[in-house]
Amino acid sequence: MNHMRSLDLRPATQERLRQAALELFSSQGYQATSLRDLATHLELQPGSLYNHIESKQSLLFELMEDTLHDLLAVTRSELRKPGNRLHRFVCAYVEFQAGQGHRLTLLERESPNLSQEQRAHIDALCEDYVQCLTAILAEDAPGLASITLNRLSHACIGMLRSQSGWPRAMTALPVEGLAEHLGLFIGGALAAARRATGRVAL
Repeated sequence: MNHMRSLDLRPATQERLRQAALELFSSQGYQATSLRDLATHLELQPGSLYNHIESKQSLLFELMEDTLHDLLAVTRSELRKPGNRLHRFVCAYVEFQAGQGHRLTLLERESPNLSQEQRAHIDALCEDYVQCLTAILAEDAPGLASITLNRLSHACIGMLRSQSGWPRAMTALPVEGLAEHLGLFIGGALAAARRATGRVAL
C-alpha cells in the first residue's frame, strides 16, 4: 500500500512536516488544519508541500499507520520480557499513552477522515493489536470461545483507551501501579466471562 503514503523525497523536510502535521492535527483537528497552515508553520510556500506529500489525507494516514506500528512494536517487545504477560501488555500501553498520548488521540479522533482503503488498513492493524491481547487471555482462560475472547479484548482495550478521561488521582499513579490496577480490572472481566460461560454450560 505504498501508494497511500507520502512521497519520501527529502527525509529531513519530510520529518519536519510529519511533526508539524502531528502537532497541528492533534491540537486543532485535521479538518481545521489546511496545507497553508502546515506551510506557514514550517515557513514554506504552500505549493512546495506537494514535493513531499501526495495529499493532506495521505499524511494523516501515514501518521496513524506509524502510530500503530510503533504501539505494536513496543507491545511485542514488552511481551518478550519475563513476568505476567497481561501485566506486560498493559504496561506497554500505559507507557505509550504517557509518552505518545497525542498520537493515540489522533488515531481515535480522525480515522473518519481516511479513505475507505486507508481505514481498512488501519482497522487491520488495530485488529493485530487486539489479537495480541486475545492470545494472552486465551492462555489464562483456554475454555472460552474465541469470539468471547475477542469481544472481551475489544472491551478491555476500550477501557485502556479511556484512561485519559479518568480522575487525576488514578492516572497520576506510576506506570507499574496504574498497569497493576488496569490488569486487575481486565482479570476481573475475564473471571466474570468464565463464570458466565460456566452458567450457560450448566
